[in-house]
Amino acid sequence: MRHNRHAFNICINNMLAATKKTDASHEETATLRRYCNFKMILKSLVVLIPVLAGIVIVRSGHISNILRDTGPPSSSPPCAKPPLDDCSFYVNCLESRYKCGPTGYPLQYGEKFCEKFSSNRSLLDSNGQQWMINTMHCLQTALVFDAIANATTCQALEDEAFGTHASCYIDNGLCSLGLHNWVAILEIVDIRTIFRSWEGFKATIEAGVECAEFLAFMVAKSLF
Repeated sequence: MRHNRHAFNICINNMLAATKKTDASHEETATLRRYCNFKMILKSLVVLIPVLAGIVIVRSGHISNILRDTGPPSSSPPCAKPPLDDCSFYVNCLESRYKCGPTGYPLQYGEKFCEKFSSNRSLLDSNGQQWMINTMHCLQTALVFDAIANATTCQALEDEAFGTHASCYIDNGLCSLGLHNWVAILEIVDIRTIFRSWEGFKATIEAGVECAEFLAFMVAKSLF
């Protein structure tokens, strides 16, 4: 309070000095007081608005990615070269650095679907299991740069990761796995949740000549 009064008096004296007056009329003093009050209110708002905005963000539960503490690049060898048939990359290399939380890509999608496929591999035949191992490795390898190099945000990480799903699944032979494995994959996961753009995935399948049988299977399942 004393600090505010002192600042107010300095404002008044500075204004009087600027007008080269040692005293002022009642009307002039009232004008100066209004000006100085307004100036101090503006200074207070400059300090308070960011604080209030932060309180609103935290209380609403929507904490921006830029407010999260991003850890340093990982120096762990498995983060630079994820081992085959292993799901720890998402927790040890991505979540430990970005702290995206239970709804972020590393935990909600990466680790979740990796573990689902791994624990249900018996539903796939030998070709299907090899496809699973190669595909999961492809998805992790695509995010190595985010683990060991420059940091990004949780949202950018998620966008980048989903952008690799279609190519990793298809390039590793999804379309040639055959009926047994296609049915098994649909039992293991809700395939629609794996792709950010279902229409984009559908267009990729339709464009591949080798995917004609898989396309017919998806149409028969009313998924396309």
